[in-house]
Amino acid sequence: MGGVISFRLLRVPVSVRPSFLLVAALFGLAAGSVPLVFAWIAVVFVSILLHEMGHALTARGFGSEVEIELNALGGLTSWTIPEEDIGPGRRAIVAASGSAVGVVLGGLVWLIAWLTGPYFGLANFVITYLIYVNLFWGLLNWAPIRPLDGGHLLTSLLEKVTPTKAERIANVEA
Repeated sequence: MGGVISFRLLRVPVSVRPSFLLVAALFGLAAGSVPLVFAWIAVVFVSILLHEMGHALTARGFGSEVEIELNALGGLTSWTIPEEDIGPGRRAIVAASGSAVGVVLGGLVWLIAWLTGPYFGLANFVITYLIYVNLFWGLLNWAPIRPLDGGHLLTSLLEKVTPTKAERIANVEA
């Protein structure tokens, strides 16, 4: 497909749609200067890719085939259900693992910056937004709303409590 960037990271196929870069750049325009826009795109790219790698590596650890797509809406990790269906508990772990990676990354960047700073200019911009994007977006992503990871966590919990009605309740259907 034209314009799609494809590569493998830790044997996980990754595709980056042009829409991902375009939307990241549009949000980055608020930063002002061209170097800061490119820094913003890099921060978003690394943050979302690592988030999706958290999902992918966890699902692969449970026997799934995985692939990642970065697109205008952020990222999506697709994974197969292995022959022995992984239960709702493991699906919840897969759902939580992406944001967990981001929260850990944001926390580590904050700790390292706190121990080694202060930073100024471009370095300060990158560090500040690595912390903000990974902590804030990671925690926000756990909100119990579909298609966020929190929505998948809620569905997994509902499957434990009421397996036959979980999807309907999670989708807020009558």
